[in-house]
Amino acid sequence: MVLWDTIYEDTLDGQLGRLKFKPLMPCPYIEVKMKLILDNPSYLKDTIPIIGELVLEGKFKITNSGITLLCMDASNVAFIVFKLLKSSFSSYDIKEDLTVGLNISDFKSVLRKCKDKDHLIITYDDNRLILTIKGKTTRIFKLPTIDIEQDGKESELKFECTIKTESDILTDVVEVAELGKDEGGVVFNISDKIVCDSILPPKESQTIIKADKHTTISGTCRSKYAIRYLKKFVSGSKISNFVTIQMSTDYPIKISYKIPDKVELAFILAPMVENE
Repeated sequence: MVLWDTIYEDTLDGQLGRLKFKPLMPCPYIEVKMKLILDNPSYLKDTIPIIGELVLEGKFKITNSGITLLCMDASNVAFIVFKLLKSSFSSYDIKEDLTVGLNISDFKSVLRKCKDKDHLIITYDDNRLILTIKGKTTRIFKLPTIDIEQDGKESELKFECTIKTESDILTDVVEVAELGKDEGGVVFNISDKIVCDSILPPKESQTIIKADKHTTISGTCRSKYAIRYLKKFVSGSKISNFVTIQMSTDYPIKISYKIPDKVELAFILAPMVENE
């Protein structure tokens, strides 16, 4: 194989450099461990910044079924489940399972440069994740991998209540409950309707949601969750217009945004005690 090409290599600070390759002596074939092509980079561009609000680094597992990230936030209160399925990609070639640790801020900075009609090519070589963005220009980023010891594992939870509704309804609940502050919590009372109460003396708020063609409710329970985490979770509405909420009395809540057979972003949050 003879190298003779000209590429543009972009940097995280936006500077553009031009690298010229002159003819070289034939070199042995180097097998690429993986090559993934994503025609809709928004699956990553919209999700990774949300994850970055909760964690600084992530351990991504890349297998024949897709890319998965399972991790706990630094306070051990919220757990993140991210899955980008193989079917999301127009091309998915992987020689062996890989585990790639990345700085989320760096990953986010690269993804921010993706435009709507760009294609994202993901390869891996020499302990670096190589992200190639192809559009009107070709931009190449090489992110060093980092060692992350902790392995995330999703707990098997059994929920008493399941709510399926439009994403903006949950966003409204959080915005009403916030009352201009991040402190405090939202109490969810689930029966044939959903009543969400927030009390931050001297202020109080309440949102009532009834079942209809856009909202289904099953089960009964009561539990309280921290507003400052819920505010971050509802950014998942960028991914899907619908959300699934699962909870039980004084038990973790699971909030899931999903595009079937494409991508899922879910959050599991521990409950607050009633006097918090």
